Amino acid sequence: MGYKWKVILSFAAIYIIWGSTYLAIIIAIKDIPPMLMSGMRFLLAGIILYSWCLVKKEKQPDLSSLGKNAFCGILMLFGGTGSVAWAEQYISSGLAAIIVTSVPFWFILLDKKQWSFYFSNKTILLGLLIGFAGVALLMYFGKSSPVATASHSNQLAGMLVLVAGGISWAAGSLYSKYKPASTSVTMNTSVQLIMAGIFSGLVSFISGEAKDFSFSQMHADSLLALFYLITLGSLVA
Repeated sequence: MGYKWKVILSFAAIYIIWGSTYLAIIIAIKDIPPMLMSGMRFLLAGIILYSWCLVKKEKQPDLSSLGKNAFCGILMLFGGTGSVAWAEQYISSGLAAIIVTSVPFWFILLDKKQWSFYFSNKTILLGLLIGFAGVALLMYFGKSSPVATASHSNQLAGMLVLVAGGISWAAGSLYSKYKPASTSVTMNTSVQLIMAGIFSGLVSFISGEAKDFSFSQMHADSLLALFYLITLGSLVA
């Protein structure tokens, strides 16, 4: 397969598959508490990907790589993606997706090493301003469709958690850029998923969100949504 087609398919995976995970999440958390759902999603996907790495006989991570990947996984996956699952208890999947589009702003603001390049490039600044205006407009027109049962304070909390999650994702991505682990991208991703899954599960247990959860109460649509998030959302995309 040519390079051009790989790029096209990669963008398609981001736009179509990853974009559809916002809807899959809101279906999954109907029956599964958000942090528990995130923990199951990340942990199972990480185990599958790590098993693939073992089959491919890829280099195992040393302690330094384990630490870096654990830190990145918690910031990007628990903080970035887990925040979406938690927030979608109170806001619509469409509004959540709109707020997440603010992530490029945090990349530019947090990447201090590149400020001289970013803020001297008129094209980047223009794109940033247009993007910010677009997000503001979409949030303004989308605010009339919150989750019906959520109070105003819960909706606001959901939006603030998503903003914090975007900052967390950007910070984790920049850390992985400037402090790369010595293992392959596939191995790094598998460790990040496993660590984020364990951390999400611990948060779920400590917070008590799963005390009344039972697998027997899960419906088929929630199970299918979780399967979609594990396979397509976390592995393919």
